[in-house]
Amino acid sequence: MTPLQESLALPFCICGDSRCGIPFGKCHCGCGRNVRLASQSHKKYRHIKGQPIMYLSGHSGSSRGKDRKPILFLKIDGNLVTFVPLPHGRYTIVDRGVENEFPGLWSYNSGYVTYFDPDTKKNKKLHRGIMGNPHGLKIDHRNGYTVDNRKENLRVVTQAQNSRNHKRHSTNTSGVSGVKWSKQEQKWISSITFERTCYFLGSFKIDEFDLAVKTRKDAEVKFFGEFARAE
Repeated sequence: MTPLQESLALPFCICGDSRCGIPFGKCHCGCGRNVRLASQSHKKYRHIKGQPIMYLSGHSGSSRGKDRKPILFLKIDGNLVTFVPLPHGRYTIVDRGVENEFPGLWSYNSGYVTYFDPDTKKNKKLHRGIMGNPHGLKIDHRNGYTVDNRKENLRVVTQAQNSRNHKRHSTNTSGVSGVKWSKQEQKWISSITFERTCYFLGSFKIDEFDLAVKTRKDAEVKFFGEFARAE
């Protein structure tokens, strides 16, 4: 409770609604994140100079109350983390405190978590912001899950290194990258591409699918090293 609350003995939120259950200093969309203090009073936006504003930038149109999932504070492997709710029932996991470093509205677009940057008025990828947005380089999610944005799961890589950890193509029918069924030969074909060169790893009978997969996985470790994707 702030000195102002204590002096006024406010029994409810700064918004003035006695039914409000939003903690003092938190965003009124119900996301659970901290808001900044108003630099000046503004009647239209109900800002009071020196007091918490009502909403984070971009959050005023968000749902509030029971329909919005709460922010969760947990500990994983001894590390403090935060599960931040996203639209459509998704969550993203970040290191504790990151949720307040990027105050704009968080969302999920084209397979990545994004945040609204109030300075540029644009949505930006959260994982790049966390890693300092290195010019000319990519940010790779080690475990392949783009909603896991803990720093330990992020690494700065080149475009070539990033491509080695990509998901299976939508046209893949075997369920394993680099393994396909040849109708002409009636065999499983295993191959791998490294530095723009495609290497043939072997052809396998219909009942040797597991061997074809093992051959491909062994090649990934040999060629890709730490960037070999775990599937």
